[in-house]
Amino acid sequence: MVDKDQADRCIIKKKNTPLLNCSRPHQDVKFTIKFQEFSPNIWGLEFKKNKDYYIISTSNGSLEGLHNQ
Repeated sequence: MVDKDQADRCIIKKKNTPLLNCSRPHQDVKFTIKFQEFSPNIWGLEFKKNKDYYIISTSNGSLEGLHNQ
């Protein structure tokens, strides 16, 4: 996830962690985001009420564009 400035400019700062990397384009990949304020899972995402969250993709859809930033 990124902040509003990064979403507006479609850039990713190095400190951000990717949620998903689709390195196998011919295989279905599903990623479920559960919106919850508390996660019992150490790797689970937590979302606070009344806060905006931004998710972007910088790939151009090709394997070569997978690591665009």
